[in-house]
Amino acid sequence: MRAGAVERFWARVSKTETCWVWTGGKFASGYGSVKWNGKSRRAHRVSAEMVIGPIPEGLEVCHRCDNPACVRPDHLFLGTHAENCRDRDDKGRNVAPVGERCGASKLTESQVMAIRADKSSTTKQIAAMCGVHVDTIRNVLNGRNWRHL
Repeated sequence: MRAGAVERFWARVSKTETCWVWTGGKFASGYGSVKWNGKSRRAHRVSAEMVIGPIPEGLEVCHRCDNPACVRPDHLFLGTHAENCRDRDDKGRNVAPVGERCGASKLTESQVMAIRADKSSTTKQIAAMCGVHVDTIRNVLNGRNWRHL
């Protein structure tokens, strides 16, 4: 590891009171992306390697802070994939988005409430008004979708 590469790495980090945020390129997942030893790598893994050395086979670099862009060494720890998943689940970060928070949703909560309150229209009529398939309306009415309402 060349000294210049280390300095260039840390030059792309904004140190706040909490996290040290990677300001360089990022993967779509939000993790920092850095060219390191000729390979595209996740910045938090490079940070961990600089501090603790090579990451043993089968271990992942996990975040205590749950900020994918954070490269602060004391926010990082090693764990197996199962431990990383357990940490994620324990912190409630594996909850699938529901309702309007789901990017694929074509209906709003107010539409769903109106659909359920409508006792005079057919499912086909409601589907046409909402611009969705009739099965979507059936799933709303029978509680298969939008269960949280």
